[in-house]
Amino acid sequence: HELEAKHVQQVTQGGGFTAFGDDGTLTFEYRVPERVCFRGDSYLPLSVLLAIVDEVTSWASVGVDPARRPGVSIDLNAALAAGRVPPRAGDHLVFLARSRRMGRTLGFQTCEVRTGSGELVATARHTKLLDMGRAWGIAFGAGFDLTRGLLRAFGSVDRPLPTLSPTVGGLLRPEACEVEGEAGGVGRAMERHRVAGGMLNE
Repeated sequence: HELEAKHVQQVTQGGGFTAFGDDGTLTFEYRVPERVCFRGDSYLPLSVLLAIVDEVTSWASVGVDPARRPGVSIDLNAALAAGRVPPRAGDHLVFLARSRRMGRTLGFQTCEVRTGSGELVATARHTKLLDMGRAWGIAFGAGFDLTRGLLRAFGSVDRPLPTLSPTVGGLLRPEACEVEGEAGGVGRAMERHRVAGGMLNE
């Protein structure tokens, strides 16, 4: 089971999702940009670290869940390793996320954040409510082949953008995110619009 996705904002810095191991460990590499750090000391806020952990652990959970349930976060926490200072702008971080237990209702994920050289920076835990209802179970469980066919037939990312006011319209620009599928082919998974200070997924 292989996942190779590159987030648009990380491609130029060699980041993004880089591996999905046989043991279900999803690896995300991140070069800390100056714009997300505290001004003055350039430390990465824990809230930014948690946001990345939330994203990576959620994808790790979806990757091993036969019903592909994204779920809803119940608990998300992280702690810096003993004696560590928070990461700074320019640091290379490696997020190693794994689903530890998954049931019908709850899922439990963990994440280790390490430096590029392997030193432990932080550990995190994530608990998700996974009950998505009967319709989701049918669409993404036993009926997933039909769902996939419908998405390929009607889920085009080439549709026109909604009309926006001139002041807002200039801020948005379509971006494509490529994901390697099960058969090894590369497809456009979603459309992203660049927004000042981040990305807006559609």
